[in-house]
Amino acid sequence: SSRSTPWSSHNTPEEPAAEGDAPAASEEPPKKKHKKVEVTVVSSEPGLAKSVVQDLKEVENSMASSDRLVFDTEVAKNALEEYIYDARDKKDYQWAEFLSESDKETLGNLLNAAEDWLYSDEGEDAAKSVYQAKLGELKAIGQPAHERYREAEERPRAQQAFFDLVNKFLAMAENPEFAWLPAADLQQVKDKLTAKKEWAMNLVKKQAQQPKHAELLITAAQLQREKDEAERIAVVVFNRPKPAPKVEEPAAPAEGEAAAAAPEAEKKAEEPAKEEDAMNVD
Repeated sequence: SSRSTPWSSHNTPEEPAAEGDAPAASEEPPKKKHKKVEVTVVSSEPGLAKSVVQDLKEVENSMASSDRLVFDTEVAKNALEEYIYDARDKKDYQWAEFLSESDKETLGNLLNAAEDWLYSDEGEDAAKSVYQAKLGELKAIGQPAHERYREAEERPRAQQAFFDLVNKFLAMAENPEFAWLPAADLQQVKDKLTAKKEWAMNLVKKQAQQPKHAELLITAAQLQREKDEAERIAVVVFNRPKPAPKVEEPAAPAEGEAAAAAPEAEKKAEEPAKEEDAMNVD
């Protein structure tokens, strides 16, 4: 039996190319043309221009200065008001003995005038410098009185401390325990401290005779400085270390004494030997 072969297009024989048919030539794509164009690029940071920023900073600083001035003015105004009430109270109590009658009257008048001005339309909205000037006018009388009052409290303690220290070192300069120190140095301490003591005693006595509202002749601060200086003068001398006592070596015996001591030593050495011989005989 015959076997049939299935038909397939792959089995179809290729037809020979017709004569004269040449293969089509591949066409080249058209070339792209490039054109250079200059582009101006300007770089910038985001935000405001520097000139604008500078202007804003100046405005900000001006506002801050204005706020500060308002605050400082209010502080000056409050300081004046506070001093008026404080000084009026102290004028008749703490400062009473430390103000002359004329100063007391003058200060009272100034305080009343300053209070009236402060609560007027002019004083309500004045400049900082005006408040400060008003306060300075009041303090020109009140502050010295306050200093005299404070000195009356502090000066007695400063006097006592000064005289206690000076007297202590003057006593040490006379103490035989310190006789090993050079006499010239001890005398220098005594001279300088005695001079300071006489200076202080003279001014303290005069100050006690002054009215309490008079100008101060000596202050607690002066006494403290003199005390510190007196201490430095004395400490330099008295803080020196005491030298160790000299250890004396025994003197060597003279030649004649050594010769006389030799037979004596031999005699003492023979005595125990004789005693031992006597014991053996027994």
